Amino acid sequence: MVGEDAPQSVLDQINAKLGLLPQVMTEISFIKGQLTQINAENQRLSQELVVTRKELSEANRRIRYIETEAKRTNLIIYNLGQRDPPLPTLKEEVLLYLNTQISSLELHRSEVKDVSRMRSGAILLKLQCADTRNFILKSGRAFRNDRVSMTPDYTLEERNVRNHLKIVMNQAIEEGKPVRLRETKLFVDGTLLVYDEESKKSSMDSASSAQTVVNAAITAEIHQELNSQTSATEVSAGQSGLKRRPKPARKADQMISPEERNRLNNRSQRPQIEPIWKAHQNRGGPRYDTPNVRRGRSTADYYRINYPDPTRDRYDESTEALS
Repeated sequence: MVGEDAPQSVLDQINAKLGLLPQVMTEISFIKGQLTQINAENQRLSQELVVTRKELSEANRRIRYIETEAKRTNLIIYNLGQRDPPLPTLKEEVLLYLNTQISSLELHRSEVKDVSRMRSGAILLKLQCADTRNFILKSGRAFRNDRVSMTPDYTLEERNVRNHLKIVMNQAIEEGKPVRLRETKLFVDGTLLVYDEESKKSSMDSASSAQTVVNAAITAEIHQELNSQTSATEVSAGQSGLKRRPKPARKADQMISPEERNRLNNRSQRPQIEPIWKAHQNRGGPRYDTPNVRRGRSTADYYRINYPDPTRDRYDESTEALS
């Protein structure tokens, strides 16, 4: 509050400002109402934006679906030059080449929508049926010794995914792992890798791989803890001057001779049994004493072959050869 001894001019200024207070309050109320209207309009626009985003997402999904379906019958042919002499149209050249290279293919003009050459020099072949395109792709072994190669007509999204997966594939090849790139899926050493657009990285779509990573982390942590405990024990033992004593031998081991101990240790091992034909070979006997050879022989032949005359120094196989 202003004291009674304040100058009259100050009191006049205060009274003038107090007179403007109702007008200021009115303006504040008006601005507050405008802010309320703006907030309501903002909420309405936000709801409309959500609906618009859903419609746009649905439209993009339909566009991608239509584009993918339209490209399902397309085929891109690389390094296909002109014939000498050239044919009248590019379609005839492509038809003649495919029908010549693939013996089981009979591609007719009516099965081809359009054939055009792209800016890169490759040929874009549009077919009527996707099964025909898949059959031509599976018959790619016919072009293995040729410069010509064929690939599906991927969409822009699929090409971006394949480019990222190829980077991962090259790294896996350098590490010596078996890889296989199929459409937009990459298999590395039996593990499926899928490109994640949100995080812009390749993530493993395998629960076993995730479990392996967790187990490896736990094992590394356990080893680290054991190593730290071992190092701490060694440091404390070095500081105190202690040495690890050798494990004392058992009294039973001290009472047994080394030869007897070796015999007891090897007692459970089965002796190596030498085959009959090998035993005869070592002592000069016949080498053809096998069950298959013995079949059809008489008992006299069997004893004559397996039990030769002991008066001989060496058994002569040539004299005992049977017809």
